[in-house]
Amino acid sequence: MPKTNELVIATCPECGKEREIRHRPDRPLNRPCHACATSSNDPTWRRKLNSKQVSQIKFLREMNVPYSRLSQMFEISPSAIWSIVKGRNWRDVPSLSSTSA
Repeated sequence: MPKTNELVIATCPECGKEREIRHRPDRPLNRPCHACATSSNDPTWRRKLNSKQVSQIKFLREMNVPYSRLSQMFEISPSAIWSIVKGRNWRDVPSLSSTSA
């Protein structure tokens, strides 16, 4: 077994491409390469939130809940909350106040 942070050659299980990765005990060595992971047919492969949670964030922010509190509630960074509220991310998802009207 390689040491932690040691560079090792790993093969992508999906495309067979070999690449160097840093070994981390909490991650498997046979994980897909970035190209295969991002070209997955599942568009939610790396999302931490769903659209209902985003609507809740927008609504709670309209109620003046602080960014830091929302960050703790949804376990994402305050800057991610800011990006949602300002429409930089998830701009197509309305606030709960918009959907309930």
